[in-house]
Amino acid sequence: MQMNPKSLALYAGMITFAVVSYAIIADYGTKNLTAQEDISGKYVLTLESSSDCFTTAVPPLLVIGQSGGYLNADVVSSDAAPPVLRRALVGNGKLNGRVIEQKVRVESPSVALGSCSGKQPLLIEATVDKDMVKGQLTWQGVIYPFTGSKKVSVA
Repeated sequence: MQMNPKSLALYAGMITFAVVSYAIIADYGTKNLTAQEDISGKYVLTLESSSDCFTTAVPPLLVIGQSGGYLNADVVSSDAAPPVLRRALVGNGKLNGRVIEQKVRVESPSVALGSCSGKQPLLIEATVDKDMVKGQLTWQGVIYPFTGSKKVSVA
């Protein structure tokens, strides 16, 4: 059986196109597409100014659950029950937002904070570097600067 030169050229052209396309896409992906760094976990916060919603004996926790660049979070007291702590980690946090280049922004239009019962808008803007977080929490029109470190779970 004799091969038609036009068919052979078409076949060679399609194979070449597929190989070159794959090489271009793979090169672009390795240079420009990177996964977000994992920042999910529990961070023990130290508020720089006092809050009526948290006591110094029981500091607040910022609990972050992450799926790519999207975040779910909660701010709870550090002695909260395990189901409350897991809620944000599995994606059911009361605060929603994004992380872009290690800058976190999560918010909720109506949430209770710590021992304060009234629900108000809450906004958290922070930067995460390794196991440290630094930023500000805005609630009831008051800005609370904070720093925090990641809590290592043993269970």
